[in-house]
Amino acid sequence: MCVQQILYAHMMSTCVFFCDASCYFLCSTAVLANQRDIIFLLDGSANVGNTNFPFVRDFLVNLVRLLQVGIDDVRIGVVQFSENPKTEFFLNTFLTKSDVLSRLSQLRLQGGSVLNFGSALDFVLSDHFTEAGGSRIDENVPQVLVFLAAGPSSDSFRQAANSLARAGVLTFCIGVRNAVRADLQQIAFNPQMVYFKDDFSSLAALPQDMIRPLTTYIRERKKDILFLTDGSANLAGQFPAVRDFVVRVISDLDVKPDGVRVAVAQFSDNVQVEFNFEEIPSKADILQKVKRMRIKSGRQLNIGAALEYAQRNIFVRGAGSRIDEGVPQFLVLLAAGRSSDNVEQGANALKRANVVPFVIRARTAYPAELEKIVFDPQFLISADSLSRIVEVHPKIVNLLKTTQLAPAEVQKKDVVFLIEGSDGIRSSFPALKTFIENVVQSMKVGLDDIRVAVVQYSNVPKAEFLLNAHPDQNSVISAVRRLSPMGGSPVNTGAALNFVLRNVFVSQGGSRDDEGVPLFLILVTAEKSRDDVERPSISLKGRGAIPFAIGFGNADISELQTISFVPELSLFIPDVRQLSNLQEVISKRVILLSREEIETMEPILLPPTTVDRKRDVVFLVDGSQSAVPDFLSVREFIERLVTSLNVDADATRVAVVQFSDDARADFLLNTYSTKDEVQVAVRRLRPKGGRQLNIGSALEFVSKNIFTRPSGSRIEEGVPQFLILLISRQSDDEVEDPALEVKQVGVAPLVVGKNVDIQELVQIGLSPEYVFQVSTYQDLSSLTQNLLTPVTTLTTQEIRRLIGEIRPPPDIGTDAKDVVFLIDSSTGVGSDNTARIRDFITRFVERLDVGERQVRVALVQFSNNVFPEFYLKDCRAKSDLLNALRRLRYRGGAPLNVGKALDYVVKNIFVKPAGSRREDGVPQHLFLILGGRSQDDISRPASALQASGIKSLGIGAGKADSAELERITREGSAVFFVPQFTELQGIENRIFALFQQLPEPPLEPEILPVGQSFFSKVMLRF
Repeated sequence: MCVQQILYAHMMSTCVFFCDASCYFLCSTAVLANQRDIIFLLDGSANVGNTNFPFVRDFLVNLVRLLQVGIDDVRIGVVQFSENPKTEFFLNTFLTKSDVLSRLSQLRLQGGSVLNFGSALDFVLSDHFTEAGGSRIDENVPQVLVFLAAGPSSDSFRQAANSLARAGVLTFCIGVRNAVRADLQQIAFNPQMVYFKDDFSSLAALPQDMIRPLTTYIRERKKDILFLTDGSANLAGQFPAVRDFVVRVISDLDVKPDGVRVAVAQFSDNVQVEFNFEEIPSKADILQKVKRMRIKSGRQLNIGAALEYAQRNIFVRGAGSRIDEGVPQFLVLLAAGRSSDNVEQGANALKRANVVPFVIRARTAYPAELEKIVFDPQFLISADSLSRIVEVHPKIVNLLKTTQLAPAEVQKKDVVFLIEGSDGIRSSFPALKTFIENVVQSMKVGLDDIRVAVVQYSNVPKAEFLLNAHPDQNSVISAVRRLSPMGGSPVNTGAALNFVLRNVFVSQGGSRDDEGVPLFLILVTAEKSRDDVERPSISLKGRGAIPFAIGFGNADISELQTISFVPELSLFIPDVRQLSNLQEVISKRVILLSREEIETMEPILLPPTTVDRKRDVVFLVDGSQSAVPDFLSVREFIERLVTSLNVDADATRVAVVQFSDDARADFLLNTYSTKDEVQVAVRRLRPKGGRQLNIGSALEFVSKNIFTRPSGSRIEEGVPQFLILLISRQSDDEVEDPALEVKQVGVAPLVVGKNVDIQELVQIGLSPEYVFQVSTYQDLSSLTQNLLTPVTTLTTQEIRRLIGEIRPPPDIGTDAKDVVFLIDSSTGVGSDNTARIRDFITRFVERLDVGERQVRVALVQFSNNVFPEFYLKDCRAKSDLLNALRRLRYRGGAPLNVGKALDYVVKNIFVKPAGSRREDGVPQHLFLILGGRSQDDISRPASALQASGIKSLGIGAGKADSAELERITREGSAVFFVPQFTELQGIENRIFALFQQLPEPPLEPEILPVGQSFFSKVMLRF
């Protein structure tokens, strides 16, 4: 077998191309994902200095610009360090790209002469890769650390680096000048993830090198893993260390019958199978079996025979292997001596079976023969001694979780940019060039990777350069920068598509279509074509090309959809300046779409039919007094959408309805029949006024009065019906039933909200995919494409399917509530007071109507950590709940982290999997009981609590901070104070009355010692 090793830098393991009967390359799962949490840990010492720090700052800015930053996408945090680490901002401090870039531009060097890697790495793990620091580590969002150093460390860092690896953090290292490469390779999760530069000015080139691995998602899939360990005399006295190593690795894997399956065998002169892939399905039983293992013994070490045995007898269906199902097969081989036989034949047999070997070399094992077993030397790992073999555990776990086989040809693509260069586009041409340049920069351009061509056209097409003209990214970008608009009119897009098909997507034009390389066409135009585009687009797609169609200005949406491979690959933007927003979307689709995925897509070979082009679109707009300041932005947004739609009496009809206390139709679907008439009417819109915002009654109004035949709706003809709702605050009336009524009529609501609870928006929208939030109506323009896509592509059948997924309201009692007690169990409270708090909660619960349909209760203790005692789903009967309370015991701990606890309950207790019925509209209540002041930040968690619609009630005693409790509960909640927890019983009735929203019982006059009146104060915020 010929083994050709070609390294391809990937996220956590290298990709290796190898040839036998078929060709594959070995790599981590390369799926670009929107979500990831990235911390930049930067050397802020004199090793960098004020002179060079701008290079570091510019590197950060340029890298962040390439990322899709957002609260639900990529989050960014920054820490500087020298002798001590310093937080610049957390992952949840800035949640938009513009805010992150603005803060990065203000970074200044921290200063200091000493570099302590270890303390800095420990700091980011404990303070930043946590929920309190904005990390989504518990949501399985990839955690990434970018570590930059310009000098050696003054402290020990290996343990901290291993802790990061065990936590699943993917560490990239950048070394400059005096940094020690070997140190960085120990810190990085993989040596391939180290970038070294001799000078700070060279950092400018790094963003393009790092963007792909940074945005490559790694996920664990089904795997079969065989641990094949040396059981010969080589391990005499050290076998327990090897056994413990295997236990640790298995403990870190998702072992289960439909996930990772594990087999274990020992070998010396022959093989002894401890258990195969199907004998022990339980992870706990597997670990117990491994812990009881005894060394096989034997003088000879026949590695070659062991490899052949594994291929013939363990990596087979009869032993529980899923090799025939395409599940990746892995071998972890540990050898502590030189083989007595030849290893090559057994190694080749494994490779032909597509088994991926990782080899751990210890003691007198011979490196040269072990290198024949692995696909790449990176997969040969040395253990300094068997007693310290545990130190290679994070690296092995990393490789096992992230490495798998994939077809080699997915990396190759032929990409053609077809851009309009007519007289009418001259002013927009620089933006087109910048767009092409940015897309090209995100690709791995090369004659053996992604090839790029550019064709310009107006009335005639012109090839600027073909697919085989430029060998690398830099030469392509240089050629793009030299482009100038060709001029001419009219615009003949059909002729240009034919030109690409006949002159570019051919071998003479550099195309590799005959090699099976995917073909991509990216069309950018600002005009409707004067010639036919249907026949050329069918020919392109029939050839296997994947056209993307991007339009702005006077481009025709229906035409774009006809050209694109599927409607989702057609994009319309109102203004050329918004091309920059599409760069990342286009780049990812082109990079990620493989030949196999393309074959599963059904191209649109015919243009939309006349019926398909018909749409009825109703804008339901907040016209209340609170919306007056933003009404101009709303009106401009509607006008922009109308401009992009094919408005006509026989195509898209438009109506506008305003609402506040009541609803009023400004014009109906059959009032105007041309786009110009509708636009004039939109420009005349003025806010109707009104103090209330009754969304429910407005929804009822449109379902009964607007989506009807007399008002111009063609709902009875099967024309898709859309409602675009824009609201700026919570509704003053009930929305659930009216929203359901609108959808049951057959209307697709698309909802845009500002300052509105996401749950209310989701309740109204067709599905969560069609619900959008903005912080200000000035951001509405960014949603143009988000709304145009469903309006122009969703069919009546698809709308009905989505509506059919709506479930009837759940069976919930009239007095249903979800109640969570979050209690301080820190050292400052003590065991006696914990017992008093428990008794208070017990008496409180006894007064509740506890039941599955009524009141559900959860309890969480906390100090420096959080301890959930039972969830909302756990105790459905009052007797079960009271028994659980009786078992409550004091936890202890310090310091008191209230912010961390609040963040925990919002994300882990007030959620559906934990038994919360928040999504069903059941009131959510939090009882926070404190005996001291928080030692962490409460602002962000308190805001999240309020944004989630959770009603908070605070009870403080002893050293609790009244201002802190007021900040947490805010309006609509209450804060109670008592001098000591022994006095809780005296305020129970008041708390219960407030909880039930009953009138507050009159206070009995009390005689208090001087200075204690503060504690009896009851602060009500209703």
